[in-house]
Amino acid sequence: MAKTKLVWLCSIFLAGCATAPTEPIVDFSSPNVISYKYSAYGARPTVTAKVRDMAARHCQQFAKNAVYKGAEIPSQLSAVEIHSFTCEATKVEVSGELKTK
Repeated sequence: MAKTKLVWLCSIFLAGCATAPTEPIVDFSSPNVISYKYSAYGARPTVTAKVRDMAARHCQQFAKNAVYKGAEIPSQLSAVEIHSFTCEATKVEVSGELKTK
């Protein structure tokens, strides 16, 4: 039992050391919306500059601006995050809200 706890604590400690987000993949894409999924190991959702740039390039294909809509955390037991953007004709400022399932 003590060995199991030690392994569990070590794995949590090592997971905390992995701070670089993984490579983003497209979770959903359309001319109006795009979302990216990746793992990030911060205490809060982390939208990276790379993801913002990828969303901007996607929306530029349709002569629109990428507007960040927020993060979704599918499971509290993993580091996976899904960040969504809408493609809008004019730039509108909207504050992102954390959504959990």
